[in-house]
Formats: sequence, C-alpha cells, structure tokens
Amino acid sequence: MQIHSLNRRRRPIPLTALVDVVFILLFFFMLASSYQNYRGIDLALAGAGTQVAEPSTELFVLRMLADGSLLLDDVALDEDELLQRFSAQPDSRVVVQPGAGVVLQQVVALMDRLRSSGARLALGRLPESP
Repeated sequence: MQIHSLNRRRRPIPLTALVDVVFILLFFFMLASSYQNYRGIDLALAGAGTQVAEPSTELFVLRMLADGSLLLDDVALDEDELLQRFSAQPDSRVVVQPGAGVVLQQVVALMDRLRSSGARLALGRLPESP
C-alpha cells in the first residue's frame, strides 16, 4: 500500500496581527500603570523665611556627619537616644543638616524614624568648614 503525501504550501505567519497585539498590550500596561510616587516624604526646607517661630517649641539642630555620627545641638548621641528623646517630646522641631559625604539613603532612613517618633522635620545644610 502506498500513501501519497500531499504537498501543502506553507503559509507565512502574518506579522500584522502580532504587531497589533503588542501595540494593544503596550497601551494596556501604560494605562494600568501608576505614575505617582509610591511613597513621598513631606519635607520643609529650612532657610530664610518670614514666618516667626512658635515660642513654645524648641528648635533642635541635628547634624549628620559622614562617619555616621549624629550631633544634636553639638552633643553626640546615638540613634536610639534620639528616638527616645523625641518620643518623650512630641512635636519637637528638628532641622536635619547632613554633612558632606553623607549618603542620601541614610538621611531618608533617619528622617523616617524621627518622623515616626513625632518630630516635625526640616532639611538644612551644613556651612562649609574652613
């Protein structure tokens, strides 16, 4: 018994439909994505302003140095002591002044922890040392 195979001509895959599907997927992901910040930091910049400070609250200056040390009004404290101090004094006003060479992630992490203790934060800048 002899079986004859039919010579079928292969049709090429139409790429037009594939391009349409990719284009539709592109639109879907563009519309489904969120372009908002996942989590932002509310931050006040310290500087020359016209607003008068509230006399009932004390203003603290927290300096972050590149070696990882923290100075609160020129007194060296570690992070746990800072958190305890600001937890005991809610609504304390703190100006965070990162020094040269301080990594931004360290500043943001410290500010997150200080904010959770109830401190009101502003970001300042260290003056250049001679």
